Amino acid sequence: ATVARKFPADYLSIGMSSGQGSYSYIKNRFINDDHDFTDSLFTGQLQPNQAGSWNEALVSNNDEKFYLDFSKLSAAEHGEFEKPRLLKLLGYGRQSDKGKDFYPVALPRLFDVLIFLKNTTHTEALFN
Repeated sequence: ATVARKFPADYLSIGMSSGQGSYSYIKNRFINDDHDFTDSLFTGQLQPNQAGSWNEALVSNNDEKFYLDFSKLSAAEHGEFEKPRLLKLLGYGRQSDKGKDFYPVALPRLFDVLIFLKNTTHTEALFN
């Protein structure tokens, strides 16, 4: 939010989300400036979506991949996305198996654009 206030004409918040599939993570979740990029990359399967979550609603779309530009929605459509629901938020750490990675959000308040992939595949390390 600080960047958006400082540079309102030069800021676009883009989110990425998925409904199912695999993902990559590292065990050392702390970003530091040691420039030692030797962390091992691990993979996991995304946990099932919580009932009533944004992930569950968006995965029901017929398209395998799509984006939502919240600035292009009608007032009625925008209003539907303003209603807070749980959204799975993952960084570069391992997903919790207890549902702790779901947070109540109104999508247009968090993102200007949301890219959604129904099924995602984990990344692979460039170097071993």
